[in-house]
Amino acid sequence: MMDTQPFETLKTKAWDDTIRVIYEDDSCIVVLHHPDFDPQGRTAYVYMKHVPTKDGTANYDDVSKALDRIKGYMVDTLGIQRVIVIGDQQTFSRMVWLKRFQPKQYDWVVPFPGEFHFVVHLLMAIHILWYTQLVGYVLLHSGVSTESIVEKWDSVEKYNRHRFFYEALIVGALEYLKEVIPKELMGDPVALLQRAKRNKGPNHLHMHLIDGN
Repeated sequence: MMDTQPFETLKTKAWDDTIRVIYEDDSCIVVLHHPDFDPQGRTAYVYMKHVPTKDGTANYDDVSKALDRIKGYMVDTLGIQRVIVIGDQQTFSRMVWLKRFQPKQYDWVVPFPGEFHFVVHLLMAIHILWYTQLVGYVLLHSGVSTESIVEKWDSVEKYNRHRFFYEALIVGALEYLKEVIPKELMGDPVALLQRAKRNKGPNHLHMHLIDGN
């Protein structure tokens, strides 16, 4: 996870794929579509009986108990060396820390956050990082979703309203960028950042939020 080269490669590919997609269709809303993927057959699932727990995902002992049951069948019986274990945010966090504190015992576990939980918490992080610099500015000047989108987003239950707003914001931003930036420059993120390095940036937007101009 700390290897920078694969991270940079993934980041570049994600940019390239996004830019390619928005130019293949008349509308940038295509970026919200699910990929057209053929799994080439059914996926094999292993079903196990429920593991009774005391506190569920909040308790390290309960998570350890569930992992021991999984290991007993998947590793010890089936002989699988590595097992991807998917759980909600609490389960994922507990598994990560168990691996850190007891690496040998849990070397077989590959923790994965559940897709929904990953998306929710990722969007929460984006909201925290970009509210002052961009999102609050958009809300202030557009009047869109002013009653439902606020700076302090503190509940997963509010995800749907934020998802709607951010999807609209992403598509709108891409439509604007397509209109004002040449396609060749959009396809070259290094050159694009170089050209944009003199932009006023976050401090300028923050000033607008404060004085309302």
